[in-house]
Amino acid sequence: MNPSRNAFTLTELLVVIGITGMLVGFVLPALCKAKAQARGAACKNNLRQLGLALTMYVGDFDRYPTYDDWAVTAMPWFRNQKLLPMSWISGASSVVPPINRG
Repeated sequence: MNPSRNAFTLTELLVVIGITGMLVGFVLPALCKAKAQARGAACKNNLRQLGLALTMYVGDFDRYPTYDDWAVTAMPWFRNQKLLPMSWISGASSVVPPINRG
């Protein structure tokens, strides 16, 4: 074998693969945690937007929207999004009491 040959030995290659595997093992849980936090932030933002929309509706009409009011415009959008399970939406009550501004 020629001693001037520049190549990796099997031991060096296995050490590099082992170190790479350990680094991936350390970094992967942190990435998963960051992804979960991003999903949580997006969910909180969606809830905030729904709350603002409800507040604006109540301010304009002095009552809460009934199921028929929002279902006509929002249902097609909800079916295209993964926001709420459809069982929650289809089981919504159509009777919402008016706001008492006295």
